[in-house]
Amino acid sequence: MDGADTRQLRALFQRLEAVGKRGKAEVRRATIDIFRRATPFAVRAIRENLNLTAERVKKGVNVTTQLGESVTITGAKRPISLISYGARQLGNAKVRGYGSGVSFRVTRGGSLTRLVNAFIARGATSVDAEGNSSGAERVVFQRTGKPRLPIESKYGPSIADAMKRPKFRAAMNKFVTKTAEGIVKQRLDRILKRSVPGG
Repeated sequence: MDGADTRQLRALFQRLEAVGKRGKAEVRRATIDIFRRATPFAVRAIRENLNLTAERVKKGVNVTTQLGESVTITGAKRPISLISYGARQLGNAKVRGYGSGVSFRVTRGGSLTRLVNAFIARGATSVDAEGNSSGAERVVFQRTGKPRLPIESKYGPSIADAMKRPKFRAAMNKFVTKTAEGIVKQRLDRILKRSVPGG
């Protein structure tokens, strides 16, 4: 998604470019300032909806900037383990690792969801292109047959899913545009002040 209307940002940056030799350098600094502020805001906005830690959300947020043109915020599409949504085993397990169900909460302040015939166990160990093992993560599984198999892994919404919400998109657009306006005005005022003798 675009963090703000491209035309609006371009018009703001053009005001900086028009000040002369310092213009392009100021556009670069302004773009960096917006980038630095957009990431934490996106994390906070997503956490208003999803029951995830700030650290987990930050891993799935990517902010990129095109100098003097746009700010783009994207989210990881990979579904998130229900463990990150506070999944807990319910009941006493007859067999180690198996219980009567699993509870978790996807939305912040929302009600608990319970999966019956579910349990928490270690998933497959992942190996990167260089052959380094990252270890098996804990995953929620649910039995879909009787008595024990088959089973399927269960996941919660991805960061990309959260960014599709109209409320998030509106908040992000407003924040980036307002932030850009403030940064550009601040830098223009600073340049004009320096250009005045004794300023």
